[in-house]
Amino acid sequence: MKLTVAGEQLKKGLKVINRITKRKTALEVLENVLVESEKSLIKMIFTNLETGLLYQSLAKTEKEGKVCVKRDVFEKLINFINEEDIIELEEKENFLTIESKNFNAKNKKFSCEDFPVLPLPKEEKHIFVNSKNFTENLRSVLNFTSPSLEKPEISGVLVKISEKEMVFVATDSFRLGEKKSIQKIEGDFPVSFIIPQESAKEIFEIFSNFNEQIKIYYSTHQIFIEKKSEEGDFPEIIYVSRLIEGTFPEYEGIIPKKFEVE
Repeated sequence: MKLTVAGEQLKKGLKVINRITKRKTALEVLENVLVESEKSLIKMIFTNLETGLLYQSLAKTEKEGKVCVKRDVFEKLINFINEEDIIELEEKENFLTIESKNFNAKNKKFSCEDFPVLPLPKEEKHIFVNSKNFTENLRSVLNFTSPSLEKPEISGVLVKISEKEMVFVATDSFRLGEKKSIQKIEGDFPVSFIIPQESAKEIFEIFSNFNEQIKIYYSTHQIFIEKKSEEGDFPEIIYVSRLIEGTFPEYEGIIPKKFEVE
């Protein structure tokens, strides 16, 4: 593998990947980030098996290939480069070399054989929403969620979307939060799924920094969120998370229809 890429894009990609929470695991491969050069793109992939993320940016590829390196070490080394630098990444023997005009380093590589395959959207149903609107509404009910092994369906945020409305609901059995947002939405309806608490936090951390249209694919078991690149006709970010299976408690009946004020 050998490629050159703008330092700005490399730092941006790692910053986005850093939003994915590391889980405690005995699998050493989950400490790695996969770096791949394919055609005119650099790809960086990280997953904890619950969630995962693909980041892509334009690059000049001299030799296609892929390597796995420790995420923490790679991030620390990239912190030394400047955004305006042009960075050369090359696989040499047991290392990934990182070179720019004023910096060079070696990052030990690891086998990619056991690195999990990140699922990507195919023929799933989808909707288009504004990233800022979606994440702000999601955050408004996040504090009402509560991890529960007995009732996993309340361990996340219920999202219901129709052609003219988004509804976000969460509860810990003692409190209930509901947020409604009226707007025109394009896509396949009706939409209803439960996003795990940690995934909802990651979605907010990643996509709240943008104010543009994002595409959300959904199936029975997974959700994919795609942000288009400004560099060309390809996705810059694809985030994937499992969904909570089960039925969210019927809650509408406990919300008062009228309020009296004295």
